[in-house]
Amino acid sequence: MKTKEKILNAARTLFNLNGVENVTTRNIAASIGISQGNLHYHYPNKDEIVVFLFQEFKEKAKNLEKFTGDNNLGAHQIIQSTKVNFELMQEYRFLFVDDHVLWRRNPSLKLDMITFFNTKKLDIKN
Repeated sequence: MKTKEKILNAARTLFNLNGVENVTTRNIAASIGISQGNLHYHYPNKDEIVVFLFQEFKEKAKNLEKFTGDNNLGAHQIIQSTKVNFELMQEYRFLFVDDHVLWRRNPSLKLDMITFFNTKKLDIKN
């Protein structure tokens, strides 16, 4: 696994466990045994890491099976679709738990998140 991937995985885990405000780039670097300078070589700051993690979340969410009314899915498929969506939300739960913190730190992320979730709502309706 590349260093950038290790950083993102460690950050996601630490953000989920401790909250975004309680995790520093020093904590992230230490958790994977690299220097803080090495981490900053890949990601200039914590907010940049969050942006990459949100992009990762969006890509995974877009790749999930779309559930719409015309799919005529049976109960099993609906349950499976719901399960997979909730598992993804659990994997990136800091995005939902700490949304107010993230939005305060990065207002453009707020707009990106709102736009994405509104688009997902429209996908469900159509």
